[in-house]
Amino acid sequence: MSSKTNAFNAYESTLNGGITDSGTSLIVDSAGGMIHPTYLVIDPDSPTLREIIRCDNISGTTFSSLTRGLAGSASGGQAHASGAVIRSTPVHQELDDLYTDITALEAADSGHFGGTDTDDHPEVTTGTRGFASAADKMKLDGIADGAVAAHSATTGQGVDDHHNEDHASRHDEGAADELTGLANGGYFSGTHVYFTADGTFTKADHTGLRAIRIRCQGGGGAGGGAEATGVAEASVGGGGGGGAYAEHFVLASALGASETVTVGDGGTGVSGVAGNTGGDSSFGSFVTANGGLGGPVRPASAVGFGTEGGAGGGATGGDLLTGGDAGGSAWAVFQLGISGVGGASVLGGGARNRFTSATGQQRGGFPGSEHGGGGSGGINSASVSASIGGDGADGIVIVELLF
Repeated sequence: MSSKTNAFNAYESTLNGGITDSGTSLIVDSAGGMIHPTYLVIDPDSPTLREIIRCDNISGTTFSSLTRGLAGSASGGQAHASGAVIRSTPVHQELDDLYTDITALEAADSGHFGGTDTDDHPEVTTGTRGFASAADKMKLDGIADGAVAAHSATTGQGVDDHHNEDHASRHDEGAADELTGLANGGYFSGTHVYFTADGTFTKADHTGLRAIRIRCQGGGGAGGGAEATGVAEASVGGGGGGGAYAEHFVLASALGASETVTVGDGGTGVSGVAGNTGGDSSFGSFVTANGGLGGPVRPASAVGFGTEGGAGGGATGGDLLTGGDAGGSAWAVFQLGISGVGGASVLGGGARNRFTSATGQQRGGFPGSEHGGGGSGGINSASVSASIGGDGADGIVIVELLF
């Protein structure tokens, strides 16, 4: 294969010193950004002196490694005087080089145009570049546009220390199922089905389904409300707990024709009493993520006091189980106090707390963030009516379809 040559538009200079008929280098007044290798013509406007040369080295204004008297020259290599014009202009040698390169590429890549088993490239493997087989092409044709590889979530990282041996056994089974699928060509994520309310997952709606990954988020607990207060009294509510989170990998063959999906509502705040617990989210009998507990309330009192927040929810049945954060503790002394923050979940943030700094202040709690965050508690300083705790955020169930 010939080396690539460079062509330039409108380059022209003059020789700075003559060149003999056998010289292999010359000096020009200006190189003009020329790059080797390239073709040039000396005395291009003279029918009797015109000479086509190839230059394979340019350093500053010195052109060297010259090939002299190429086809199209007035004669073979000949002498040229100082001041002679040297110019870049199209010559047929450039087209000859291009043709040679194309011919060489076609010969090297003949296997791409219907070759046999003796082609230069082998069939592609995980360790060798080459051609894809017919079976590989069928797999690729079955992948939806924009699909991404489904990564294993069953490595055990992030699993809570409180998981027992029974959970570890289920975890290993889920991992084995997933690895089996990967060994048989891998899984590809087709889409996600989102349940924000109770519903039913129907397997027949998803042709070609091989497995699913379930993500369950329980509802957040509501913050505790604050009681009505008299003179020199205060009352405060603890934060609601965050809902639990669970993931589970399930082969399609293990699914029923339909599976019941339950989405836990966030707990509701109530004026002057403890907040309600968040609802549980579940997918069939495979996995359950419990809601966070509601925040308690500390009754009105003229004595300084505090109270804890509601506990975070727990989860059962999945490969990855993560409890919700507990709601924050609260305290109050007469006119000063801070209510409990809401507990966070994997898919939602806990609500920020409230505070009082003077007599006669009534502060309701804030709601938790979707999905599964706990609400914050309410707080009252002296001489106000009851306040309400913040609602917990609703849970969610997400089903990733794997093909």
